[in-house]
Amino acid sequence: MKTCNQMPQRLTLQSLMIMNKQTNFFLFILFMMSSITYAQIENDSLGTQTVNIEKTFIPSVTEAKKIKSVPEADNSSAVEKLKTTFQIQSIPVASVFNPAKPNTRKLVLTDVNKFFANRLMMMAGNYGTLIADFSGAFKLSINKKVSVLFDHYGSQGGVAETKLEDDFSATHLELDFSNITRSNEWSINGLVGFQKRQWYGVPKGLWHEEQLNDINNGHQWVTYSLGSVLKPDLDWLEKMEIQFDGIADNYDNAEIVVLAETLAQLPAFEDTFQSTFAVQYRKYQTPQEEDQTFDHALFTLSPTFKIQSGDLSLDLGASGYYQLTDDPDASEILIVPNIHLSYLVDALVLRFKATGKVDQHTYRNFLSRNNYFGPNNSISAEEIPLHLSAGVEMPLSSDWGWNASASYESAKRKSMFVLNAIDENIFQDYSFGNSFGLLIDDIKTSSFKTGLMYTGFDKATIHVSGTYNQFSTSEQTYFFNRPNLEAALIINATLSDNWSMSLIGIFFGDRKDVLAYTNEANGNLTETINISSFADINWSTVYKLSERWSAEARVNNIFDAKQARWGFYNVQGIQALVGLHYNFDW
Repeated sequence: MKTCNQMPQRLTLQSLMIMNKQTNFFLFILFMMSSITYAQIENDSLGTQTVNIEKTFIPSVTEAKKIKSVPEADNSSAVEKLKTTFQIQSIPVASVFNPAKPNTRKLVLTDVNKFFANRLMMMAGNYGTLIADFSGAFKLSINKKVSVLFDHYGSQGGVAETKLEDDFSATHLELDFSNITRSNEWSINGLVGFQKRQWYGVPKGLWHEEQLNDINNGHQWVTYSLGSVLKPDLDWLEKMEIQFDGIADNYDNAEIVVLAETLAQLPAFEDTFQSTFAVQYRKYQTPQEEDQTFDHALFTLSPTFKIQSGDLSLDLGASGYYQLTDDPDASEILIVPNIHLSYLVDALVLRFKATGKVDQHTYRNFLSRNNYFGPNNSISAEEIPLHLSAGVEMPLSSDWGWNASASYESAKRKSMFVLNAIDENIFQDYSFGNSFGLLIDDIKTSSFKTGLMYTGFDKATIHVSGTYNQFSTSEQTYFFNRPNLEAALIINATLSDNWSMSLIGIFFGDRKDVLAYTNEANGNLTETINISSFADINWSTVYKLSERWSAEARVNNIFDAKQARWGFYNVQGIQALVGLHYNFDW
């Protein structure tokens, strides 16, 4: 959690190129050929209706994003009762939580008689909020296609009782080129994005206004990716994939992560045996008092035998991890189980899983989870020797479905977010108790999850879910910034052939954090602070005006709650947004 003496600068080309010349080459290629796979799956199992699925999205209460998606049904009866047609569109989140990546997916009504390859959406609302989203596909030939996705989500700010700048923005451009022939399937994809956040979440009553005037710059960072997937027509090789991810910010932090992976199988056992081999390399540079560079390489081998017998499905395997790192606490070799079992008994589905992994955390990943994660943090790999889970899924009646699961995880060197310590010799915008660092501890987690879905209405579904966590730490008193209780409510309804509506509610339980500061008079002081629980309710509706045009309205944070997901970062109050969707072909 050290800080640097150099004052932050605006994001420049120089700060993006501090790694090496190879990074510059990848950046040039990225702007020429970046992508996201744009997929559309049509399912005619609903008779005269069609469900178009662009991207599966699982609601995440932990990330506190504004979820605009209906979860997958737990039983077939839920699907049979859907008499309407839906299409999943990419819509940036109108979020009071300032999400890292704004494009979630939302169900909206569409016409099965006409499918448009391109869509444009724009919305505006209070707090100077602007949302824009475009997705399109260009067919070059019968085998070749280019897809594009652009999204922007920004706000001018206006959090109550905040004197500092609190605007934010996130913009992404993704491109994809795919080529399918008789001998192989090949695609190349890439992404470039820019995000900005302000350091406005300072502890109240701790600073004078003159001191806060020193906070002049926000956090700005650029992300970029380049990847390719090859699926050759070979008996022994199923897939080859390579992915290059990078990030650079205005505090001269830079990181590159390269992942190469192959999925192979034995020709004589193509249905019963497969093996994955992967190599991941991470290089992270941060300007501490002396420039430091961290390197980490991770090799993974995962052979698996697949057994299918009647209603029993079993994947029996193991994963081996080998690490090359300067971290003295890391295990050089780790072998973990990789077992997945499901068994169908009448309408009852039983599931069991025993797994483990080495998770190489990255600066980019932590920033996506917590937009106020501070620069110049040391990031290490997390080892999970064992993760066990068992669950059940069953219909209670023709209208009700229920699922439940219990899990246990033993993790070594697990990272938890905590507020960065305050030093009276403050010289950075993020050194006022307004940024987050990491604490490392061995943590055992026991969880119980349950969900209930009702599909008794002809044109609506109701889904309620909840999670209870119990944490056991080794050195720390608490698992900081993790709640024991989480819950979600999702209601999706079609009111007419042209009118759909959704209501999303989440509950996030109490959390603990620690605020530490040092001064000459009192020495080192540490205070455990409580972050209150909150409930967040969000509503949206879409009305189809014509074959091409639709109108949408949203109201977020309906109860105008002044909750904080992270530390002292209170969120915007009640939000109202309106906008239009336009579908078209070139």
